[in-house]
Amino acid sequence: MGQQSGVADHNRRLVFKDDFNYTSISAMVAAGWTVCGNAPSSYYSVTGGYLTLQNDGSVVAWMCRSLTATGADDWMVSDRAAAVGGGYASFQLNALTVGHQWTLQADGYYSTLVLARDQIHVLEVPGYFPTFGVYHVVSMEMKNGVISIFLDGRLFGSFTAGRTGSAITGVAMGASWTATDSYDYVTAASL
Repeated sequence: MGQQSGVADHNRRLVFKDDFNYTSISAMVAAGWTVCGNAPSSYYSVTGGYLTLQNDGSVVAWMCRSLTATGADDWMVSDRAAAVGGGYASFQLNALTVGHQWTLQADGYYSTLVLARDQIHVLEVPGYFPTFGVYHVVSMEMKNGVISIFLDGRLFGSFTAGRTGSAITGVAMGASWTATDSYDYVTAASL
């Protein structure tokens, strides 16, 4: 079974952490995750503490997790991820809220960090240097209606989103366009 935790640090209350230490996708589903993509089962794997998902350009592997107990309007989510194959060294982080799906993608084609709300780009910032097999920590922080994006702890930009529908309800892991992505962990915290 994967390591899931509710341990807190001095700045935020951690409401969810998963290190993907499962023996199979079935074990991950039994722990509360949902297979929410349209890809065949061969596009999903979890082994050695890493979740690996594939996107071939027409079907996408996704895993979703409800965080219904949180309800926090101010939150932070993060994951440690790498593109390990495919056409572009891209990977992403997804936060599901009452009103929107927020996606932070390290875009290996344009060498940018892209913040999207409901699949529409709202912020694009240069500075991501795509390399296959290199793990990075990407984070999104929603505070007082402003969402900020981070790569390896460095602030890259912010977008005024408003507070309507901002309460976090879940996280999702998905493979980026024509990429095979590997995830080491995902966290969600209220601020």
